[in-house]
Amino acid sequence: MNRCSRWYLCLASVSLATLVVILFTIEDTELQSVTSTEELGSLKTETPTEIPVAQTANTKALENADHVTYAATRLRDIKAHPVAWSDPLAWQREFAAAPSPALQREVAALARQIGPAPYLSILPQAIASSDPVLRLEVARSIAELPADHFAEGVLAALKAPQEETRAEVMDVVANATPALQVEVLRHTLGSAFSDVRDRSVELLTDRPSPELFSVLLEGLRVPDPDVRAQISGAVTQIVHERFLDHESATRWWAENRERFDAMMLLAQ
Repeated sequence: MNRCSRWYLCLASVSLATLVVILFTIEDTELQSVTSTEELGSLKTETPTEIPVAQTANTKALENADHVTYAATRLRDIKAHPVAWSDPLAWQREFAAAPSPALQREVAALARQIGPAPYLSILPQAIASSDPVLRLEVARSIAELPADHFAEGVLAALKAPQEETRAEVMDVVANATPALQVEVLRHTLGSAFSDVRDRSVELLTDRPSPELFSVLLEGLRVPDPDVRAQISGAVTQIVHERFLDHESATRWWAENRERFDAMMLLAQ
């Protein structure tokens, strides 16, 4: 029985099978130029609970390693302990233990290769990094997330403390499909950051559609009166009616939507 067959027999679930298939695909393309594990420091393989200890020690040992070496060594570790590495805490510890911005970028790149779950687990740490290169890479990489993880990635990245990073994330939203925009913008209208709120209103009013206008009306539920006033002004720009509360706006929209739906669609 070859190695691949033995791995498939050991799989405990469909989700682990998916992880192993991904790992073998990556290994086939990356492990050819890897040095031996004696040169890199051996990895512990006793029990899944010991993985974080091995992680920390080997992360420091690999500080100066190139991408292929780091990725290959970690893939071996992940193969030895797939259950432990399915825990988001394992990836968060890995990122936290990275002693340099360069290695943080390698951890983020590997997590992104493995799949959306590992990547999303370290995204809040990565987007708050002091490394501007990493923050930019993370912000732009959100566009590559599967549709069912897109909103989660955007909302996590929009907690970045730097306005320029949040602007990059909102640029990704601006280029997303209308369906994904609707899903995200209904949340970002109530953001704690004024720049995110302003850009959300801009995206909702720049090329209005019936779906986006409905999201704009939902913004009239926001508790902050200043935010509601801003949204009310945006609504007035589109339909030339002024509403101060969500109830009166939705009542009017129910009575007039058919007429404005056609107008918005023609304007696109």
